[in-house]
Amino acid sequence: GDVDHFDKRLFNTKWKPEHVNIAFLERFLKLARRHKIPVALVMMPLAPQTQSFRDEIGADEEYRALLRIAVERFDNVTVIDGRFSGYDETVFVDATHFNDKGASIFTSQLARAIRPILAGRISEKKEDRWVSMPKVDPNRRSWMALESVHDSAVAIDWVPLPKRR
Repeated sequence: GDVDHFDKRLFNTKWKPEHVNIAFLERFLKLARRHKIPVALVMMPLAPQTQSFRDEIGADEEYRALLRIAVERFDNVTVIDGRFSGYDETVFVDATHFNDKGASIFTSQLARAIRPILAGRISEKKEDRWVSMPKVDPNRRSWMALESVHDSAVAIDWVPLPKRR
């Protein structure tokens, strides 16, 4: 179906992180750093028209600022920015969620982007820890068909379990 780009929640220019969320993010990142665990924070791709409009109105600015602070304060944090990796409308079920093909392609791309981070190859330079995912090659057939929960239920002739009391 058509992608609905005009969910008002997607275009909130007044978004600010909640104090409790910042506190828990900071606790999490400190804990990961203490245990020498690399962290990848991912900015997900959106349907192109949605991302374009968000860029026009600056809807990502506060979120990007929060992630920049995380990269500056924590040397174990890398941001992987997938927003401009070139996915077209055909791989989204709505403005923010991939369909099975999009999910498969993105997962493969993310795995390649995360590999050096998990291997401990993290730059000390802050600017190198904001990584743009490469552009998607529309001719590359690097996706595999996935079975949805619905497909699995049909395949096993699923009958809903009785409700718990």
